[in-house]
Amino acid sequence: MVMRVLALKNNLKTRYRAPELVLSCTDYSYPVDIWAIGCILGEITDGQPLFPGESEIDQLFVIQKVLGPLTADQMELCQKNPRFIGVKFPEVTKPETLEKKYLGKLSKKALAFMKTCLKMDPADRISAAEALQHPYFEGLRDSIPSTPVSTDSLRIESAKPSTISTNKLNVNAVNTSISCLNKVMMNNVPVTQSSNQKMTTQPSQHIHDKKSQTNVGTPIHMAHHTESSSTTTT
Repeated sequence: MVMRVLALKNNLKTRYRAPELVLSCTDYSYPVDIWAIGCILGEITDGQPLFPGESEIDQLFVIQKVLGPLTADQMELCQKNPRFIGVKFPEVTKPETLEKKYLGKLSKKALAFMKTCLKMDPADRISAAEALQHPYFEGLRDSIPSTPVSTDSLRIESAKPSTISTNKLNVNAVNTSISCLNKVMMNNVPVTQSSNQKMTTQPSQHIHDKKSQTNVGTPIHMAHHTESSSTTTT
C-alpha cells in the first residue's frame, strides 16, 4: 500500500513536468514553470490531467500524442539518459492537438494562452512578464496592486468534473494562472519545486535562450473573469 501511494505521488509530480525535466536536463530555468501553468489550466478546465502519464517514459509519450514529437535536443537527451536506453517511442504522425482536446471547453483566447505555455521547445514558451500581458487576461488590469497576489488567497473548490460549472472552471483557471505567473515573475521561485528538492534561487541559463526575460511586467490582480465566450469553440 505504501509503495502504491509513493508511486501515485511520483506520477502526479511527473504530470506537470516539462519534457526537459522528465529527461533530467540540468540546464533549465523558468520555462518549466510556464509549462506547469499550461498543464494546470488544462486540468482545471475539464477536471482531467492534460498529460496523465503513469511513468517518465509514458509521460513523454502522452505529451507527444498531443503536441507532436520531441525536439532534436530532447531526443538527444533521451538517448544519452541511462534510464531511457533502448526506448523507442511509437511514431506520432497525427497528434491530437490542444485544439481538438479542448474543443468547446476553452475560449479562443484561453486556448491561445495555453498553447504559448506548452511549446515543446522551452525557448519558445512565453515568459511570465509576457504572459501577464496576454489578451486572455484582458479586463483584469483595471485594478493593479503594488505587490504580487498571494497564493493564499486562491481557493479552488473540489468537485466531480461532471458537476463543475464551465464558467466557474474558467474563472478558477484565470485566477490560478495569474497567481502562478506573479510568483514566477516577482518572487523568482520555481513553482514546480517539490518540498524534498533543493534548488538554487539563481536559475541556470535558459536553454538556447531566444528571449530576454529581464523586462519584468506588472502583476495583475486576481478577479472574476467575465469573458463572454468562455464556452465557445475555437
